[in-house]
Amino acid sequence: MEPGPPKRRVNAILGGMPDSAVVESRRGGRRETLHHVSIAVADGAGRLVAWAGDPWQRTYWRSAAKPFQLLPFVASGGTSAYGFGACELALMAASHNGESAHRAAAAAILAAAGLGESDLLCGAHLPDNEAAWRELALSGGPPTPLWNNCSGKHAGMLAYCRYRGWPTADYCREDHPLQVEILQVVSRMSGEALDAIGIAVDGCGLPVFHLSLVGMATAYARLVGGDGLPAEWRDAAREIVEALVAEPWFLAGTGRLCTRLIEVAGERVVAKVGATGVYCAGLLRERWGLALKVEDGSVRPAGAALVEALRQLGGLEEGDLAALAPFRAGELRNHAGTVVGEVEAGFRLRFAEAAGVNGGE
Repeated sequence: MEPGPPKRRVNAILGGMPDSAVVESRRGGRRETLHHVSIAVADGAGRLVAWAGDPWQRTYWRSAAKPFQLLPFVASGGTSAYGFGACELALMAASHNGESAHRAAAAAILAAAGLGESDLLCGAHLPDNEAAWRELALSGGPPTPLWNNCSGKHAGMLAYCRYRGWPTADYCREDHPLQVEILQVVSRMSGEALDAIGIAVDGCGLPVFHLSLVGMATAYARLVGGDGLPAEWRDAAREIVEALVAEPWFLAGTGRLCTRLIEVAGERVVAKVGATGVYCAGLLRERWGLALKVEDGSVRPAGAALVEALRQLGGLEEGDLAALAPFRAGELRNHAGTVVGEVEAGFRLRFAEAAGVNGGE
């Protein structure tokens, strides 16, 4: 069943053509780029709360799926059995910078399971963070799999395989019992049927899920609200959210929006980036989930759109917005540090209640 209200009803309200949110970059006072965004906000029952663009757009969830890939490990009692705490849970849900504490925590997770870096199948890549770049340069060698932004997720999956007695050599395979269980979690949390979820291969070698934005938003609403979940899943979801709030630096790292957003608004909002212009968030007070996709896959416009959408939803306060100003919008600087332009998110969410979307056919 498709989550949310009838798609045809929304399309009728929109005159058959979905509107579009935009993030605009200007240089010298003139538009340089225009990034189109689709946004879905849903509650734990899968009902559409607000939207912009096409809330039923389907795209790959990418790394915004990581809290749900972690959920079965936590629900099984495996993370408690290993003695893992908030920083390990946050790292297992992370797209981290590869800073030294990130790498050390991933190595510790592996060691707790009697495994090592050579067991990781995520591959290696250069870090995006300046501090991590310096660490790599000083090390005198190429990056190893621990530097991969997904090494915490992979380390957690390997530890879970050891806990369940599953093979570790092929844990990335779509038909591995770990990945079969994760797909079932994704289906239950998103409200989308198993056979409706497309599967491909992510950048780190694991299965990646093709869902609607409404489905992603529904999953985040259930993550922060627990609506309709069995008790063990509800408790596990709460533990994951509490870990992200307690240790946001391990979720991303220095200079990252995921970390900074939770630092300033963690009692109200948690968020997770995905590649190619995907961002998701959970609003804790409202028990809503949000998912967005920038059509051209740009990262900075996704962050600006996320902050603006959260502002309109009441998830952020004025003090939060001031702290998040570098991510929300503002100055474009060149490599010399000179201000050369600005970025601005310009859209207004449409609310389902005001539009009568959830009122029937």
